[in-house]
Amino acid sequence: MGHHTTPTLHDGTAESVRWIGRSGRHYWLRPVPLADLRVGDTMISVLAATDGAGERVSWCGTAFELIEDPATRNLFRSALGRASAAYQIASPRDDAERLAMVWDLERATRSPARNVA
Repeated sequence: MGHHTTPTLHDGTAESVRWIGRSGRHYWLRPVPLADLRVGDTMISVLAATDGAGERVSWCGTAFELIEDPATRNLFRSALGRASAAYQIASPRDDAERLAMVWDLERATRSPARNVA
């Protein structure tokens, strides 16, 4: 009774890893080799850098953001140079939902200790 669960978005793939968005929502992102990352409109792409506390998002978005916003392109280029890993998750079709998910993932973190197979 009274047990609170954090909303989770999971694509069901075994290789996905859990990230926690700034809202506290859990997301399961699929690792993608940096060399194979293709930013498109059907997936939200995430570039991450590792620090002492785990991984942190250094850029996330879709092709729409890269095409429409020059500042986002600059952030992407900068983050790509620092990235230690890349991830993707299916993008919602609704623009407002996509923007909300990107906003939430922009400050997402992944602590290795919290990801148990």
